[in-house]
Amino acid sequence: MALVLFGCTAGIAQTSAALNPTVIRAGTLIDPRSDALKHNQLIVIRGERIEAVGDAATVKQPEGANLIDLSSATVLPGMIESHTHLFLQGEDPAKGGYDIQLLKFYPSYRAARATVSARRALEQGFTTIRDMETEGAGYGDVGIKRAVNEGYIPGPRIFTTTRGISTTGGYPLEGYAPGVEVPKGVQIVDGPVEARKAAREQLDYGADWIKVYMTHRSWAGKDGTLVSQPTLTVEELKAIVDEAHGWGHKVACHAYSGEGLHRALDGGCDSIEHGLALDDAAIAQMKKQGTWYCPTMTVYYTDHAPPDSPEGKRDRARVSEHEQSLKKAIEAGLKIVFGTDVG
Repeated sequence: MALVLFGCTAGIAQTSAALNPTVIRAGTLIDPRSDALKHNQLIVIRGERIEAVGDAATVKQPEGANLIDLSSATVLPGMIESHTHLFLQGEDPAKGGYDIQLLKFYPSYRAARATVSARRALEQGFTTIRDMETEGAGYGDVGIKRAVNEGYIPGPRIFTTTRGISTTGGYPLEGYAPGVEVPKGVQIVDGPVEARKAAREQLDYGADWIKVYMTHRSWAGKDGTLVSQPTLTVEELKAIVDEAHGWGHKVACHAYSGEGLHRALDGGCDSIEHGLALDDAAIAQMKKQGTWYCPTMTVYYTDHAPPDSPEGKRDRARVSEHEQSLKKAIEAGLKIVFGTDVG
């Protein structure tokens, strides 16, 4: 069965004549609202909007429309990737790993690769993505978004988070001698004043969301459960949330478990990213506050370190607790979105 996406109206708008509508004839249409398969459907698109969807016998085809005949295919709405990284390419550890992109790659090179990631996202059926910070590439995601919106490159609708925010000791690059200054993959803040200023700066330069790292390192404790290093205080996060909400924007918090996760909720974040170990209190608070959960299941189930090493024990603790957290979140009726955490 052929699967073809019809949510990519931006791509259609970039290639069609400005005034001519586009009509897609779908042999089978997956309608998620009715949870049903519908046959012999017409989808009418005008500009960047879907104008009508319905049975071919009842939907009128506009005169002069560009027809895309998918009568032998199955069509489904465009998908949403809620946690991706256009500027994070999974560098080979033998060639420098994460650090090399900040230390040696030109910004233009990283931007060029990000345009490929944007195109691939669209080709794979994701017509909307939330890019969860640029990993040291500054406001590069804002530029990619603008290039897509203006039709220079193909890509999905992009929600940006720009630089991301953490604290001293809370994000790579790490492990260098104290006298060696190296770039960081996020904007570093210490104290509520710096936190609010960083939020203002990022919003001013085009952030749609603000991303905050509420935990950093993680390891398996003596009892085998996952332990995570907290970063921002509740007061620091509240300054960011207050500023972002005042601008009409939302805050996403990277939080694995423990104190950092609870600080994220107490500080009023709008979404928990990863949430590997959600205890009952966290789930209850998320339910009460309407906090979204983006579990990013994909990245934790492969490439584990040897089982007897500290890293291997951590990797396996992540998987076992993550699985249980997702099950509990579903049972509790939390609002859950799909995200991969890959570029």
